[in-house]
Amino acid sequence: MNDRFVNGIRIYSLDNDTLSKATLDKIAKSKFADFKQLDSVPKSSTINLYSIIIQKPSKDFTPPDTNSLSYFARGLSHGEKSNLQKYNNVVSIVFQGQSKNVYDKQRRIYEFVNELVKDKNVVVADFNSYEWFNPKSWNERRVNKFTDSIKNIAHQISVHLYRDGEFCRAVTMGMDKFCLPDISIKAFACSDQKTYNNLINAAIQTLAENPYMFEDSTLTIDLKSIKNDVIRNELRTNLKQNAKESATITLKSIKPEKGNNFNKQFLISFQDPSYTSPQEEQDNVAANLFGAEDSIVRITHDSLLLKTSEKTRQRLPELKTLFNKGLAPEYSVLVKAPFKIENGGNEWMWIEITKWTSKSITGVLQNDPIEIKNLKAGAIVQVLEKDIFDYILNKPDGSSEGNETGKLMEGKE
Repeated sequence: MNDRFVNGIRIYSLDNDTLSKATLDKIAKSKFADFKQLDSVPKSSTINLYSIIIQKPSKDFTPPDTNSLSYFARGLSHGEKSNLQKYNNVVSIVFQGQSKNVYDKQRRIYEFVNELVKDKNVVVADFNSYEWFNPKSWNERRVNKFTDSIKNIAHQISVHLYRDGEFCRAVTMGMDKFCLPDISIKAFACSDQKTYNNLINAAIQTLAENPYMFEDSTLTIDLKSIKNDVIRNELRTNLKQNAKESATITLKSIKPEKGNNFNKQFLISFQDPSYTSPQEEQDNVAANLFGAEDSIVRITHDSLLLKTSEKTRQRLPELKTLFNKGLAPEYSVLVKAPFKIENGGNEWMWIEITKWTSKSITGVLQNDPIEIKNLKAGAIVQVLEKDIFDYILNKPDGSSEGNETGKLMEGKE
């Protein structure tokens, strides 16, 4: 654990009904008699202290635009998002303090802010997690969901996801409120973002409940042993076949990247040389925790199936252009391609595309082969574009298009 916490809150007023500085100071002093009030918070101090300032609109406090708020707003209406762009003034509150009883201190801060914004026309920004609330969602998400004896940390922070080269990267925002390190994962297949978001949540909840790791920098995650009922049940929902519900990960201390919180950060590292790629090791860890599903369907490529495939392939040039222009992290493109088996024939498997050239496609294998030895899910593979049989385009809203041959085969089983 870090020896101190930092918590930055901003309250954006959307009308002229704002609290005076004198009133703010009075309420704060009554709630935080054990904290020292300063005009600004020094970076190196470890005593309990806070500062409160009121500012008129300026570039230093510019909120995100309405498009960005679609990712980071929690319960804001369209009107609140629009009115935030022309806010009246902002109250900036920064708390800093010792790690002792840090969860109780955060609870007090949440309740203090809740009292300030109740029945007000404001937007509250949690600048550690970079999330934006109205008074109702602040009360629901920050106050009411922080009452368990064993705190649910996963619901008090955010995980930011973005494309990083051919793959995706995810990093936590807000762990410094609890004197804990931020956790990141890089170079994973973007279509698996939900899985690796769950892996991060499992890791941070494990650290929050028992903030220690082994001397070899490993951390053992056991879903059944997580004490907070809410996050344990969430992580164990929809487990797939053969889930062991436990895995050991390696944590590597790294410098925060641009846009990350200025906080100690650990990368979940995948560097075991016994795997052919970091993605293969990632897939193994995820399968141990959450399980995996693979099945084999034997079917003849009749005229209807081939006709459906050919119609599907007509979409490939458009998808190729879309992919090479650069996809947002919530999008991913998968293609079904053939892999030769020893006794003749093909095993058809899905690949998430990471590179698409004029004739070939490189990507991450999404299936564990049934009939091909020495090839596992997560391996980096290359196939010819002319051999593609079908595609799936995953979209930000959770929907997808494609897999028409798969739908046809389901009806033939």
